[in-house]
Amino acid sequence: MRTSRTDRLIQQNSTPNTEPGDTLPGVPVIAVFESVEWLGGEHDGYPISHSWDEYFQRRRLVPLYSTRPSDSGNDALAQSWFTLGLLESVVEKKIPSKLMLNRTPIGDAVMSSNNLPLILRDWRRRMRALRRVDDHAFRQWFSRAEVALKELLEFLLTATRFPEKCIFRGPNYLPTLHMTAAIGEALMASMAEFQDLTRPMAGYVWSVMLARYPVQRLHEKGWCPFIVSMLLSSVCLIQYASTCEPYFRRGPGQSVFDHSKCTRVRCSLNNIDPNVPYVNRHADDVCHCLYSKPPVDAVIQALTQNEIPVVIIEEPGSLRDTLDITCTTSSQSRYVAISHVWADGLGSTTEDGLPTCQLRRLSELTRRLLPQERGALWMDALCVPVVKEMRKRAIQLMAETYKDAALVLVLDAGIRSCSLDAPVEEKLLRILTSAWMQRLWTLQEALLAQKMFFELADSRLVSLEELIPWGEESCTMDGLKWLLLREMAPIVIFSQATPTEPVNHLFLHKTSFDLGTIGHALVKRTTSRKEDETLAIASLLGVDVSKLLDVSTHKERMKILLLELQFIPSGIIFSTGEKLTEPGFRWAPRSFLGQASPNTDRQALCTPNGLAGKYPWFYFDEITIEHNEMWLLRHRERGCCYLVEDGILDPSNYTCNGILLSSPINTLRSSSSPQSRNLVHAVAVTMATDRENCVYRRKVVLYLRIMRI
Repeated sequence: MRTSRTDRLIQQNSTPNTEPGDTLPGVPVIAVFESVEWLGGEHDGYPISHSWDEYFQRRRLVPLYSTRPSDSGNDALAQSWFTLGLLESVVEKKIPSKLMLNRTPIGDAVMSSNNLPLILRDWRRRMRALRRVDDHAFRQWFSRAEVALKELLEFLLTATRFPEKCIFRGPNYLPTLHMTAAIGEALMASMAEFQDLTRPMAGYVWSVMLARYPVQRLHEKGWCPFIVSMLLSSVCLIQYASTCEPYFRRGPGQSVFDHSKCTRVRCSLNNIDPNVPYVNRHADDVCHCLYSKPPVDAVIQALTQNEIPVVIIEEPGSLRDTLDITCTTSSQSRYVAISHVWADGLGSTTEDGLPTCQLRRLSELTRRLLPQERGALWMDALCVPVVKEMRKRAIQLMAETYKDAALVLVLDAGIRSCSLDAPVEEKLLRILTSAWMQRLWTLQEALLAQKMFFELADSRLVSLEELIPWGEESCTMDGLKWLLLREMAPIVIFSQATPTEPVNHLFLHKTSFDLGTIGHALVKRTTSRKEDETLAIASLLGVDVSKLLDVSTHKERMKILLLELQFIPSGIIFSTGEKLTEPGFRWAPRSFLGQASPNTDRQALCTPNGLAGKYPWFYFDEITIEHNEMWLLRHRERGCCYLVEDGILDPSNYTCNGILLSSPINTLRSSSSPQSRNLVHAVAVTMATDRENCVYRRKVVLYLRIMRI
């Protein structure tokens, strides 16, 4: 039999000998799934299986969906099929069971992800080698991997919906399915490197497996419900986080704040209560030093001249509680812009300043970054006065402030709890789950940074570029790193560093700042001041902030922002949050924070009279729908029905005679396939007789139901 080039490459790469509990050299121990008891499935001793189905057939398991009671033998074989069989069918290389096993302290064998990074790294290396010598064979291999992962996800979806029919129903049923989904997600993430070299991969969503994930364990461990809900977008991320300790913010006297008042949509600890006196933190809780501030007149003079004020902090001599603080401008000195969250106790105004110990610490950090500029820095607590007109001027200059800075230094207590020696994955997780990543204003500060540094434990500094595998190091990019970086987009996408192959392929949708990109980035961010939302994103979108500062209400600012943009994603009408109430703008979201809307490349035109766009639509006789009432639409031509239900929580009734769809109705298919869509986002409207004008009524969702009429 003729040996293919793929087979020859596989044969040239043998797997090192290991025993259960061994970790291969150079591979960090990073868990992407929780260890699961190894049931001893019959895996070794068989030839390699080149498809997931072939692995199944060779071991003569019971039928895939069976009502036969589970027994230990079937469970063991099913476990090895879900995991080792999957890996072999995708990477097309023999995977000894011991490579995925570990020992507990009492000697029990468990399935572990310790060596999964090595398997993924070796697979990608062989894929690259094949691509260089035989592009056709490479594409075939890629397609086979896609097929195997598609089959797996379809099986997992069915096993979740109908657990009584699943071949595996033992006590480790759910942990094994979660482990399998994590392996599948890691494999799919690794394939992203090659995505643009073949064809766009289907949007496989592995997180559907987390519907029954025991999130309470993470809550009991101290993780914030808001963070947990964010991490539930990825099987690997949530399981990796479960192996890490959360950061606990401490108050005065080392009291620990918990997340008992937090929800899935908001972390209460990161919001500033205007009814509670704000307290600054000292660099050390035992410190009670005096406050220091820059020369207020010099800061105001710089702003009056439309300049960015920059302060330089110096020690005057031996006096411990005094500092020499001078003010210059950005046109005269390069500077570091400080990005922080007020919840960490560093908020203030020019007139009040900060504790001297904190200013001394800031000076030490910035001098290390810009020694020739004597650590010149900009920080809102020092360079934004309380005087209304000067504050407005500082806000107008905010985007320019961070864009023109030599670099941006991020200060966050959660990130600072992480050691420089920690694995890259842990550093990325600390950044992803930090208060800094959740706040509104820090998005602009990060996106505009020419270069960004983070302060870690012991005042060690690390740049964003050092956390991203570039050049040769990108060959070690495993699934977990990719998933973490994906969640940090667009910060990574718009970083000033130039990515090289294969990291460049991880973010194929890199674009300029537009409302779709910024809106997506705001889904997981919050603010204590809703009226600041449009101010914080206007400059990113090319809108003059001064036009928003002239009005006081958030609703009016949102309307002005949309009118200034003119062309906006047509999918904006399908967002799930509250809407504006003004006629012509009932489709417009009150806020982009925490609100998702379907992705669409189509644009619509925002005018003073409303939104002009093209949408697929249904028209019918006017009906009134009661709160939470589900109803059916019959499609006469297709001979089927669509179930319609509310897409938002709203206690009111609504009247409509039409529905606008986010995508054509022919995209609806009644199937559990991950490539199929069995729902469409839509809005109920009241249509005029010309069928060209309508009034927004309610966000709804359509489901296909096979009900032949």
